[in-house]
Amino acid sequence: DVPNRGSTVVATAPAGEETLVFVATRGRFQGFFEGATVTRPDDLGLSREELSLALKDKLASLPKGSFATSEVRVWVVD
Repeated sequence: DVPNRGSTVVATAPAGEETLVFVATRGRFQGFFEGATVTRPDDLGLSREELSLALKDKLASLPKGSFATSEVRVWVVD
């Protein structure tokens, strides 16, 4: 399931800082959600540092230049 142009990413309560991570790969990526494209919030139960390390581990098996990442931090307010 490839993301469609104009896809919307949703951040929801509780209030506070949220980190959205976008990973683009040339092939299907077995990330944290069994390869599914995720646009709704999900709590991985990881700190920002733990997420960074876990993501590095998962991307380490991919050839260099075959992926890109982007991170956005947003504040959710009540």
